Amino acid sequence: MNEKAQNSRNREDRRYFRIQDHIGISYLILTDAEYHSRKIASQYAEIPALDELSEIEQQLELLFEKVKIRTPEVAEMGKLLNQKLKILVNNSGIAEGLTHAEDIPEQLVDMSAVGMALGVNEAIDTGQYLEIHMVLQSGRQYLKLLARMVNCEEGYEGAEADSGRFSHTARVEFINVSERIQEFLIQYVVKRQSAQIKAKRNPGLTPIDKMTW
Repeated sequence: MNEKAQNSRNREDRRYFRIQDHIGISYLILTDAEYHSRKIASQYAEIPALDELSEIEQQLELLFEKVKIRTPEVAEMGKLLNQKLKILVNNSGIAEGLTHAEDIPEQLVDMSAVGMALGVNEAIDTGQYLEIHMVLQSGRQYLKLLARMVNCEEGYEGAEADSGRFSHTARVEFINVSERIQEFLIQYVVKRQSAQIKAKRNPGLTPIDKMTW
């Protein structure tokens, strides 16, 4: 097998690497007309840049973790000031039009670059089109993907089974994904997998959700 063919096969294999990861996730059920109106744009979508406030927020969180070890009072004061600024921003016109990642509920999902299994609280027909909104770890990257329901089974045995939050387990495949976002998802899954392995080997060294890649 030549080098080009080998690289192509390796990339294809990585598309199916699976991880369990806490992400922010919500979805919309689409009509056929809504799906067809979105699919062309989805095929050419770029990876959205983080807005400036989200980038600053990420840097602050990393600094808080470092400062907390040496001077916890200063870190706590910094967090309170940050919360005050958030309140001021949210009650002004500055935040209008920004993605509020904290408004997207978080759950533990089983995901790869081509699809995922997640908990839902309704029965959804096989073949149904969905629009998936995801906030990933590592910078709280926001993605909007089209998906198709593979199956939706009654019952949920995931990490939050005891909470009664979900009544069904849904398995979806991502469709009409642009090449850039597909590659981003591949890299995300591979690197989050690596970060999770490191965290297991060195428990307590670095919080898993603060690990950069």
